[in-house]
Amino acid sequence: MIRSYDSDTGQRQVPIISSEWGYSDTWSRLNEESQAVMLTREFLTNVADGNDPNEPEDHFGLVRNAYRSGQTPAYDPKPAYFATQTLTKVLSGYRFQERLKVGSADDYVLVFVKDSERRFVTWTTSPVARHVMIENLAAQYSVVTATGESAAGIGPTSGALNVELTSAPKYLIPIH
Repeated sequence: MIRSYDSDTGQRQVPIISSEWGYSDTWSRLNEESQAVMLTREFLTNVADGNDPNEPEDHFGLVRNAYRSGQTPAYDPKPAYFATQTLTKVLSGYRFQERLKVGSADDYVLVFVKDSERRFVTWTTSPVARHVMIENLAAQYSVVTATGESAAGIGPTSGALNVELTSAPKYLIPIH
């Protein structure tokens, strides 16, 4: 189906955003406890993936399959592991406030708050990098990549932050 949309639009890729997956605690025969059970089973099934390099079903997990006896960690983390670790670390204690409108529906600037501090997570589904302006900002920001590396910090010009959006989420953290 996606290929048909590609040919209809002449684009090489159709972006897909999965904003809902897993198990809803309101589904028939599910509640918050069974949701926790199912999520745990989902992650454990991913750990138990096979190791056939030609079998796509063997590559869902956040760590590589091979057990490394005597090593810490015992399983080699994939970039998705570090992305999950970064998201939970950077946004721990913060709550989602809003998605800013910065131009295109392809562009995402999400605002998370804790007390009076605002952190931003940015990306685009556009196949090319884009620049957007986040208005009414005075602080300097450190930038953390999706997998936890520090990138060059950015600061506002005339009260607005010029942010380059790519397909990979970036976290903007105010510098105190």
